[in-house]
Amino acid sequence: MLTRASLRYYAGTHALVVLGVGVAVAVLAGALLVGTSVRESLRQLALGRLGLTDAVVISPTFFRTALADDVLAKSPQYVSAAAPLIIADAVVSHETSHRTAGKVAAYGVDERFGRFHGVDGFNLAGRDALISQALAAELGAKAGDSITLRVAKPTDIPLSTLQGRRDAAGERIRLTVARVLDRASMGEFSLAPSQGPVLAIYVPMQRLQRDLSLDDRVNTLLLGLRDRPDDLINQVIGPAADLDDFGLRLRASADGNTIVESRAGLLTDDLVSGVRAAAGDGGVQAESVLTYVANTMRIGDRELPYSVVAARGTGRGEIRLNEWAAADLQAKPGDTVTIEYFLWSDEDGLTTSHADFTVAYVVPMQDEGVDPTLTPDYPGISDAADMTSWDPPFPVELGRIRPKDEDYWDRYRAAPKAIISLEDGQRLWGSRYGKVSSLRLSDRTTISPQALEPSSAGWTARLVRDEAIAASQGTTDFGQYFLYFSFFLVVSALLLAYLFFAVGLEQRTAEVGILASIGFSPAKIRGVFIREGAILAAIGALAGAAAAIGYAALILYGLRTWWVGSVGTTDLVLHVDPAALIGGVFGTLIVGLLALWGGIGAMSRRSARALLKGDAMAPSPRSKLITRILAGLLAVTGAAMLVLGAAGTLDPTVGFFGAGGSWLVAALLAASIFLRRRPASSPLHRGARAMFSLGVRHTSVRPARSVLSLALIAFASFVLVTVGAFKKDVSSAPTDARSGTGGYALMGEAVAPLMHDPNTPAGRNELGLAADEPSLAGTSITRFRLRPGDETSCLTLYRPTSPRIIAPESRFFASPRFTFVASMAETAEEQANPWLLLNRTLDDGAIPAVADQTTLMYSLHLGIGDDFTFTPENGEPVRLRIVGALADSFLQSEMIIGEAAFVRLFPKHEGYRVWMISGIGDQGSGIRDRER
Repeated sequence: MLTRASLRYYAGTHALVVLGVGVAVAVLAGALLVGTSVRESLRQLALGRLGLTDAVVISPTFFRTALADDVLAKSPQYVSAAAPLIIADAVVSHETSHRTAGKVAAYGVDERFGRFHGVDGFNLAGRDALISQALAAELGAKAGDSITLRVAKPTDIPLSTLQGRRDAAGERIRLTVARVLDRASMGEFSLAPSQGPVLAIYVPMQRLQRDLSLDDRVNTLLLGLRDRPDDLINQVIGPAADLDDFGLRLRASADGNTIVESRAGLLTDDLVSGVRAAAGDGGVQAESVLTYVANTMRIGDRELPYSVVAARGTGRGEIRLNEWAAADLQAKPGDTVTIEYFLWSDEDGLTTSHADFTVAYVVPMQDEGVDPTLTPDYPGISDAADMTSWDPPFPVELGRIRPKDEDYWDRYRAAPKAIISLEDGQRLWGSRYGKVSSLRLSDRTTISPQALEPSSAGWTARLVRDEAIAASQGTTDFGQYFLYFSFFLVVSALLLAYLFFAVGLEQRTAEVGILASIGFSPAKIRGVFIREGAILAAIGALAGAAAAIGYAALILYGLRTWWVGSVGTTDLVLHVDPAALIGGVFGTLIVGLLALWGGIGAMSRRSARALLKGDAMAPSPRSKLITRILAGLLAVTGAAMLVLGAAGTLDPTVGFFGAGGSWLVAALLAASIFLRRRPASSPLHRGARAMFSLGVRHTSVRPARSVLSLALIAFASFVLVTVGAFKKDVSSAPTDARSGTGGYALMGEAVAPLMHDPNTPAGRNELGLAADEPSLAGTSITRFRLRPGDETSCLTLYRPTSPRIIAPESRFFASPRFTFVASMAETAEEQANPWLLLNRTLDDGAIPAVADQTTLMYSLHLGIGDDFTFTPENGEPVRLRIVGALADSFLQSEMIIGEAAFVRLFPKHEGYRVWMISGIGDQGSGIRDRER
């Protein structure tokens, strides 16, 4: 009854209390709803772009298109649908407007892709192509327009080997836009979770296969799963694959036994182990052979040009010449033969090396002495009619070829003229792609593809649907972000509610005194006001819950429009989560009721006499002492945090906010002490001075109310000042090597790996540039290896699981670039140039890595010394250890590791695809033109 009467009588004051609580609930619950909505939006976006894809199978080599049908036939208990696909990075240009789009996903598709996803329109023919809406907008293209697709031309033979074709790295394909695909028609198909626009082009599979010389092969298989096996790649792909899918082929040796070779020219170590295990199960021995082309074999002044040398068996330091070669060189046992040969390295290009061997004996011109099956097929050599028709990827001086050499070729083809030990051959010519060119089985047998595990051939499977769901949890909880950003707003709203409630209490001190004087106990008085406050808080909370939905909708609208640049997507929609609403309501209620309990408790403990006098809120001596101690401690804490932040011991951001927050609260406590002092009598003043004096004295009449008012203004000022203080300074010169640009003016990324050094005249010539190209005068180009992967910058909303990685060539380490916030540098040399940390070899097998500090903090949530573990294409987990953090660099989308570690971990990613160019003046626009 008493509570009901009070609610009616003080309705005006209570309305303000309800408003304060409602605002607090709306902001708190709304922030939680924003977080829930972002996560659910990301989840739906990622799953929508996958279509009906549950898993994807990726091979290091191209495999039969028919494998999709074989998988369905052999594993119906696991697979409900399968579709073959070609995926490639591409650049697309509009032939009329000349507008160009990079980082385009090119898909080679047929009707099976549409059938897999339950959509029509993918039965393309001729030069028709479908493009995504984002790509159409980027190019300004529409149906009927002509476009050009530029894509790297796949090759079975690695580019970083002697036989690699480095001069045919790309292909141009002219196409016509048949239709622009919307999202519902799978126009945004993507296997990598990203909230950004999808630049995609869909090309007829047969057209892409024909233009890229792929026969009837693809490199990706989409799977819809009915059930999930324990080992998807071996249990699903294994029963359906054949040797051609693994890039293997069989042929008969001269003695009728079986030879296992690879289309790549080299068998990887895993494949060698797999074939040996499969052969061993049948009691068959497998001998390893490695062959190589020597430029010259020489004894004294006698030399033999362009000969195949086989490495097999034992006999370190020895060489066996066949009778033809021995006669030509006039060799006998004990003579020293010098072999000269080319070696290719991505950094130094083509170099000549040599090795000396001792003639052990001469091999008769039969069996291994004239066995062309020791040599695998080398395109441009094996298929040549004669030696003068050779077209290898390395230079050949045709004038050195003699009639007798042609005669040998006519009779014995590419039969090796010399044999060295396998150990010597692998030491000289082995590479990261393999140390064996063929395996010779000791029986006339065959290898069953089912005896090989696809994983040993480098095949991997990704459960992309599970990955998308995990990634959609985000790098940072947006609910927490907006809760942090709204913290002072929530506190201000609660302070406002408490202020209005406190005003009401101060107005009702006499009422409390009367209740106490007529026998109401402090507990009963507290109960009356707590019930009253609880009802007000509940009404405010309910109103705030409704307002929270509107607040969250407004924030999401802002993220889609005003602040779209910070999130990179317009696909964020509101998802009302009851748990988030309830959490916000109860969280605010608990804090609000605790504040009300404290205020009512302090009043109810006063005597009736003090209450009737209106002296309800006078502080006790003990509370004054506690306030002084707290103010002093907070002031000292703030100073300490500021010093530690400036010294680098503490994160500068933490130090700034910690010091500012501590001093803010200390200042409010000091103001409370000042306002609660007993004012001394003062002489009367006239005019403005009198009004000012009266205002100052009046703040001490209701000190609690005054302090709360100060707090509201202080919190608002603090937020405004801190936001302005953290604005980045971008005024430093872009040519400064220690700035965020590292002194680089331009950064370029290629679709195909670039194998030649543009800093040298020979390299420029190979790249189609003049040796004295004027646009490159005075410039320096640093090349980086690239493994494409997930975006790791703060612009990505998805959690990175497989990061984009780059590795600089050795010249990058010559001088320090960028500025490091922190590093694990120990030596003076490392402290002067922390990039040298990337060359470390860590005892536990972790790979040293450097990343931008902002990326580490907000996207990866890592610090110096922390590890980031992911699983690359080969299926073996990799641990990257953070050894350095860059300050405000433009390298926020990638992690940087050393080149030696890169080529060991990612042999599939050859050459250099990223260039950074420094020393650019007015010729910058010319370089951009040449890049296009």
